[in-house]
Amino acid sequence: MITQRLLAVLASASLGTPLLADKNDTPLTSEQILKKVTYPAAEFEATVFASPPQVSYPIYVSAAPDGTLFIGCDPNGSLDRKPGLGKVIMARDTDGDGKADKFTTFCTVDSPRGVAWDASTRTLYVMHPPNLTAYHDDNNTGVANRQEDLITGLGFGLDFRGADHTTNGCRLAIDGWIYIAVGDYGAVKATGKDGRSFEMRGGGIVRVRPDGTGMERVVWNTRNILSVAISPTLELFTRDNTNDGDDGNDRLSFN
Repeated sequence: MITQRLLAVLASASLGTPLLADKNDTPLTSEQILKKVTYPAAEFEATVFASPPQVSYPIYVSAAPDGTLFIGCDPNGSLDRKPGLGKVIMARDTDGDGKADKFTTFCTVDSPRGVAWDASTRTLYVMHPPNLTAYHDDNNTGVANRQEDLITGLGFGLDFRGADHTTNGCRLAIDGWIYIAVGDYGAVKATGKDGRSFEMRGGGIVRVRPDGTGMERVVWNTRNILSVAISPTLELFTRDNTNDGDDGNDRLSFN
């Protein structure tokens, strides 16, 4: 049987369980972290790629072709509303040992709920409701030097409530479009960079070109989806739920 390697990014908010060894906020070791992870050991090998204090409260991850990870970190979790806490960490393994050893704060932003890296343009697309913003690293320093909003008003910001049920997750698909998962808050008026706008009642999937033009709804009438998975032939998959922890009313949607 072929063994596949699973690089786990684990931090203090993973699965809602702080990865701390004691009350003094001492981070767990890699061995202690892996004891908390369940996976098919006969088929996978799990290692810890990054953990606290360098990476904490990860929400979304995007991988570059060279293995560099961009990790959206949000200490607010899903319900808190404190501004100025969110950031995207760039984590690199420079010595090839399977663990990140170089970390930079690529950008600071409230509620980084989705990240998608385009290596060809050195641009990180960040969905931080209610905006989708392109952060550019023109100088290859691991820190964005300029930014531009591609969509505004897609969901709600911290002035309304926490990022729970709002717009979460984005993917850069093989067709060159950015696909965005919209939670059941929808949007009062989402506006693209070209001025195209619409209202959205309930959840769904929105797509936009990387320059902020052509924004359109692709899927609607979902509820609380977090992300969208996209196959090479552009099938769309989402995990949706209506249970909020009360029963098993989950569903996998194919579009």
